[in-house]
Amino acid sequence: MTELKERNAQAIKKKIAEAEKKNDDLRDKIENETQKNNILILLQSEYEKMRDDFLEEEQKNLLEIQNLSLDVKNVKKLVPDKKSYDLHDNNLEEGEQALMNEIEKMEAANYQFDRTQSQLNSVSQKLKDLTPVVDQLEIIVLKYESISKSLTKVPSYYITIEDLETELQNLRTNNPIRKQNITKKIDEIKNLEMDNSLKMLELRRNQAKLDGTTAEITVNESNLASVIVELQNWNIELQKSNLTVQAYKEDALTQVIKEIDENNKVIADLRKRLEEIQNENKDFPRVFKEIEANDARSVGKKKQLVTELTRKINETKSQILRSNSMSEEVMALTVKMEEEWTSQQELSDKCAALTKELYDLKEYSDRKSEILELLKDLASKEVRKNVGIKSLEQLYDVAAEQNRLLSRQNKMVEVEFEKAQNELASLS
Repeated sequence: MTELKERNAQAIKKKIAEAEKKNDDLRDKIENETQKNNILILLQSEYEKMRDDFLEEEQKNLLEIQNLSLDVKNVKKLVPDKKSYDLHDNNLEEGEQALMNEIEKMEAANYQFDRTQSQLNSVSQKLKDLTPVVDQLEIIVLKYESISKSLTKVPSYYITIEDLETELQNLRTNNPIRKQNITKKIDEIKNLEMDNSLKMLELRRNQAKLDGTTAEITVNESNLASVIVELQNWNIELQKSNLTVQAYKEDALTQVIKEIDENNKVIADLRKRLEEIQNENKDFPRVFKEIEANDARSVGKKKQLVTELTRKINETKSQILRSNSMSEEVMALTVKMEEEWTSQQELSDKCAALTKELYDLKEYSDRKSEILELLKDLASKEVRKNVGIKSLEQLYDVAAEQNRLLSRQNKMVEVEFEKAQNELASLS
């Protein structure tokens, strides 16, 4: 029986040691995975910050591009387009051509007028005699009048031409400046577009890094889930080993209780035997009193006898007393009674100690059951990822500490039980 208990205890110790070793390995794995996960979370936060900064800068660039586009549109509105330039050029050419035609007509008319005037001066003296010449001159005057009526007034053309030339000069003066401003704005737009493309490339690279980081986080989460599953399996095995230890302790307690009951029966038999011995010892004073009474009566009857008979009776009585007190039977009974009392006291002390151990074991068993109930309640609850692992490790440490305490207590109880068995065997 003792060898079987030792083998079971050694097997349980071996399982507990293996479970503790695997638990330490799992703790190391959990710490490593937690560190990697924290690093990945930091990288992800930095990337998100960079992405937010880039998006903010991109929004600023887009706003600036929109403002520049509005400026370009405004400049284009101010600058006449090619069609308006062509229209103004055509109108100017037509005005110039019409003006040249009118000038030629005017010069021809002036030439004709001068010629007519010279002819009029040359023939003024012959006017009265030269009526046909006068008629001809009148015809020429009429023609001149008709020609002068058909001519357009020149000042309006001059004003229009001056206005167009002024506007054209202003446009020619302002056009290079506006072209230079437009060129600058276009260069700025191109630079902004290039910066935007570079930042888009950087965003794509960061997005690729984020995708890789997300994949690593997913792998780490899967590894962490597998580690948690393995830890739960080890906790189940630990619970099974705890149940085995508890059953073993219950068996040991049952054996101890049985042996305590047997010891109580032996104590009851010894008490019964002690009572019998005490009843037997009660007869000695009664016999002594009867003898003393008989001797007293004999002494009373023989008071008249000689003093020597009385002295002899007294001596005989003292000898009887000494012989009774120093007899081997009385001495053996006294020694035996003292041994019985001593063994009874030792057995009662052992019984009290074993009872105390039993109460302590029951108290430890109740604590263990409470801890197991608490573990079951906590295991049935929904647990967050970061906090669940820590609480599970803490509960595992508490369970491991309770297992170690119960193991030491079990060893102490086994040692005390073996000592009690040996003492009972020696007493029997």
